[in-house]
Amino acid sequence: MSGQPTNQTTDDKNPAESYTVKINKHVPCGFCYYKIGQTPEHCKEPVVYRGEVLIEMLQEEETEIMGMYDNPVPMRFQQHSKTEFSHANKCHICEKVFEPDDKPS
Repeated sequence: MSGQPTNQTTDDKNPAESYTVKINKHVPCGFCYYKIGQTPEHCKEPVVYRGEVLIEMLQEEETEIMGMYDNPVPMRFQQHSKTEFSHANKCHICEKVFEPDDKPS
């Protein structure tokens, strides 16, 4: 981030009270992000950029990510896992009991 001076002063502040004086305005001038997925094909090397186009780049990532969900791939189970899955009555992560609409029939 780069700092730009502001014109705030302490002239109107009461020293007996708590206050904040902004002395610089921080302007983003670069960013870095990782895209991490469940498989290596869904991951991306770190993106490092100097400039002010973060939102546009994130919108492009969103479009790419949402495109991956246009053609979902069925889960592949081994037989014992398939049996456990079909007989489960609660989430194995949070242990919340399934409602009737939570599981496909």
